[in-house]
Amino acid sequence: MPALRVSRIRMTAAVTLMALIATGCSWFKPKPEYEGVELAKTMQVPADLSKPRDAEALRIPAKSLIGANAASNEIVRNINVNGDVASVWAKVGAALPEIEGTEVLNAVQSITSYEVRYAGEVFLVSVQNNGERVRILAIGVDGAASETQASGQLLAKLKAKL
Repeated sequence: MPALRVSRIRMTAAVTLMALIATGCSWFKPKPEYEGVELAKTMQVPADLSKPRDAEALRIPAKSLIGANAASNEIVRNINVNGDVASVWAKVGAALPEIEGTEVLNAVQSITSYEVRYAGEVFLVSVQNNGERVRILAIGVDGAASETQASGQLLAKLKAKL
């Protein structure tokens, strides 16, 4: 019996040792860098920092500005007309000051363009040769054709004047 008892003790010791090894592996792993680190304080907004106005962000327009009742704000990206560049450039120069809200800042005949300010935006109204016709378009400050609402509205009004 003593041999059986020693064998049981060894078996119990071996099982206990295996259980300790299996559960004790986490004792030897390094802790993650974030463990035990104190959380950062909440962000404080300076008292003098102004919040952007958002009262108008979700404003519903008046019924008179919606659908069939809305005022026509045609958007035109370019105008094609018959004639030569020089005569069309002169006509555009005469028509621009007549359009309400348009300020002609500069007339550059060498590139047949007018620098204008309309609806708070500055861009060029350029008169260009387009085969047998003449094309009038707005050019933004980046040198590309302007896609803004202001330039489209100005070209629509200019089209009506020509």
